Amino acid sequence: MPAKSSYLKWLSFLRKFTLILLVTISVLIIVSLIINFRNHAQKSPIFYQPDNQSVSLQKEFQAQEFSGEKRKTSLKAEKYFLDDNKNEHLEGQVEVVEENPESQFILQAQRAVIEAGGQRLRAEGEVKIKSAEMLIKAQSLDYELKEKIIRSDQAEIQWQELNLKAGKLTYSFPDKMAVLENGMSGQTVDSENRLDFKARAATLEKEARFLKAEDLELTTGNFLLRAGEAEIYLNQKGNNFERLYLQKEAEMRWSGSGKDRELQNINLVSKELSFLRTGLTTVIKNEKDFQISGQGDKWHLEGEGEKLSLNFADYQKADKLLAKNIRLKLKKSDGESIELFGGKFLDDMTTSLLELSSGVKGKFGKYQLEADSLVLDLKNEGLEATNAFVEFKPEFFERPPVIFQENKSILVTGLKATSRPERFEIKEKVKIWQGETYLGCGQADFERKTGIVYLNDKVTGKFVLANSKDGLEDVNFSCDGAGLLSRERKLVLAGSVNLKKNELKLQADEISLTLNESASDRLSRLEASRNVRAFWKGYETRGVLAHYQPEGNILIMNGWPELVTPEGDYIEADKLTLWLSDDRILIENQNRERSLSILVRRK
Repeated sequence: MPAKSSYLKWLSFLRKFTLILLVTISVLIIVSLIINFRNHAQKSPIFYQPDNQSVSLQKEFQAQEFSGEKRKTSLKAEKYFLDDNKNEHLEGQVEVVEENPESQFILQAQRAVIEAGGQRLRAEGEVKIKSAEMLIKAQSLDYELKEKIIRSDQAEIQWQELNLKAGKLTYSFPDKMAVLENGMSGQTVDSENRLDFKARAATLEKEARFLKAEDLELTTGNFLLRAGEAEIYLNQKGNNFERLYLQKEAEMRWSGSGKDRELQNINLVSKELSFLRTGLTTVIKNEKDFQISGQGDKWHLEGEGEKLSLNFADYQKADKLLAKNIRLKLKKSDGESIELFGGKFLDDMTTSLLELSSGVKGKFGKYQLEADSLVLDLKNEGLEATNAFVEFKPEFFERPPVIFQENKSILVTGLKATSRPERFEIKEKVKIWQGETYLGCGQADFERKTGIVYLNDKVTGKFVLANSKDGLEDVNFSCDGAGLLSRERKLVLAGSVNLKKNELKLQADEISLTLNESASDRLSRLEASRNVRAFWKGYETRGVLAHYQPEGNILIMNGWPELVTPEGDYIEADKLTLWLSDDRILIENQNRERSLSILVRRK
């Protein structure tokens, strides 16, 4: 029994030893196989190419590796392998999906390489990145997996309704910021109020809905905008701006149309221009100096001013342009020019009216004007001014008005002035003067071509004539209306006329004075008609017609004249002749008994 028991114990030990030995050998064989497999893997890549399936991998990235941000990344591709440097290669319908607590990141490409260590991904071939409301397209790009930054050449970014392209793109997901360099272009998908722009470089901040650009050129509707620097604040849809600030040689070009608009193009240049949009209204402002120019069918405009405000309704429909301390120079296609200055300026952009106020001054080529306010109509070539002072230069009239000297300016003031190409009208408290010549009335009309001047509404006047003795004498008059007729060389006074020439006073319904053709300061003839009354050295004559002959200083009364002497004697006659220099009166009658009488005034 002892021997058998001993045998059994030995047999049990042998079995255990054999089992341990087999296990040990198996472990050694497995370890050897693993080592050989790894050595073989280092020598040649491992390929996975399942039939009719894509490679699907799941990776868990720990918080300490990515700045405290936990995320899950899945990779899909038709081919996957590791190269000698342990870089992961994916080919064919590559898709990289990152699931973050806040958003999802999807990268699609034809090829991708994840560098060893998982710090950077290189994607190529129709690359697309989708994240929230943003899409990035490129032929190739680099993605910094840890910093979550994309870098690419010749890339396109679509965000909401805004599309941007750049020669070089850098996008930071943590900062939600895109930097576009080496030439950038962009547009919005809003067809009605589309923005198209290009710049040397730009930065897009999604959180602030803010785009900052360098060397920007932007077009929208009838606008073309340029600036060295620009800041664009986009609306909620991202399809247009709410605020736009242009700096460093900012420029705005606007082109419009309309049957009542002469200046179809407006150009503004300034150091700064700001665009503020509320609803459908856009306001362009400038607090500093600016230059303005415009072009129309007839006129070209250039000028400068301060504190610009330009309003547009319905995005593109021009409304009003306001400015202060503006200086304008307008040149007509035929060479005529106008220079204007005003403390305040308004351009009604729907019409051809330019309005200036507060210390207005204007040079109109052949005349100058100062006024409290001025409205210039470029289309109809007219103006309206209030409290105006006008200087008509000698060349203003093709024929100089009578009673005025040809080589001197004529000065005019009045509360209201209007002008058309061939006519100038002044109303209310009108005063006209040149040297000692003076006219006053309620309304005056000046005709450029004819030289005719019409005066109405309580006309008064004074002018100087040379008499036959080479002396000077004043002529004073008042009437309801008057006409200075250049061609006929006449001054015609009408309606309750009163005229005083030295000691002779005349009253009549109408009096006309004809001036010498060769000497404009000499009287050739004076005629009075209807209800004529003459007063001279105590004598009074009444008649239907009268005419005065400067040569001889003679007044002749016709039309059954009457004579009243200083003593009160009353005489009727067929004709009265007064020799004013000789103090003689000739009384003529057809009655033979009293055919001729001569009165000699007592000295």
